[in-house]
Amino acid sequence: MMDYHEDHEEEYEDFYDEEILEDSEEYNDEGGTAILNTKSYWPKVGNFVIIPYYVNLKSGISKERKRRIEAALRRIASRTCIRFKKAKGHEKNFIEFISPDKNTCSSPVGMNPNKPNQIKLYNKRSGCFKIGTILHETIHSLGFGHMHKHTSRDKYVKIYLENIKEPRQKSYYLHSADAYTNFDTKYDFFSIMHYGPGSKEAPKMRPKRKYLFYAKYMGQRNRMSDGDVERINKMYQCDKKYWSGAPDDYNDVSISENESSESYEEEETEEEESDEDE
Repeated sequence: MMDYHEDHEEEYEDFYDEEILEDSEEYNDEGGTAILNTKSYWPKVGNFVIIPYYVNLKSGISKERKRRIEAALRRIASRTCIRFKKAKGHEKNFIEFISPDKNTCSSPVGMNPNKPNQIKLYNKRSGCFKIGTILHETIHSLGFGHMHKHTSRDKYVKIYLENIKEPRQKSYYLHSADAYTNFDTKYDFFSIMHYGPGSKEAPKMRPKRKYLFYAKYMGQRNRMSDGDVERINKMYQCDKKYWSGAPDDYNDVSISENESSESYEEEETEEEESDEDE
């Protein structure tokens, strides 16, 4: 069984993410984004998953940034059965938000049963403290990898490894179908766990011609997509009454096989390439 608890480090450039996503045309769940090892799931008590958390102010996180962290946690709680409570100091498993000495935004993937999960948010990079970035890292700790690593990605997205520095190329390797699932959810260009395309001059990934329309949504860090919400709720078997919560601005559009390639071609000249944020 592979070790899920290695920190997933994000590399930020002007606050934007740099990853990719993929899913099969049949929307199968092979090699998805959610870990299969249930030992790395946070325990459920009755109807709720209770996760203690601690914001380490002594590491340099300000009270204002602590409020942002807690706002992100409330967003997750508003649409799932996940509940975050302040750690009391005796818990073995909890999430610690800490500002490290190293320039990184990172999180383990899934609960580490042997020690607290440290979500590292570098104080000198304000992008690490955007609510969308905090959501992204916290969802890693819930047990999710990146959407762009789904095994069927290559049907939707082209990867340009020649434009990615070798140490970062591993962030684009596909997940193992033996270790990850997608809970029968659709390929999600809107996912907050998806990297952006990179620059026009040196793209790191780009949707296939048929799906160019979705390029402007890739790497968004504004909110969880409906697909993100569905996957979290399915992983933790949340009652559907907890799914609806506060609506997001995005009304997620499923990939339609009927949309014309002409509409994507028109969009190609108008799309704005976002800087990568992870």
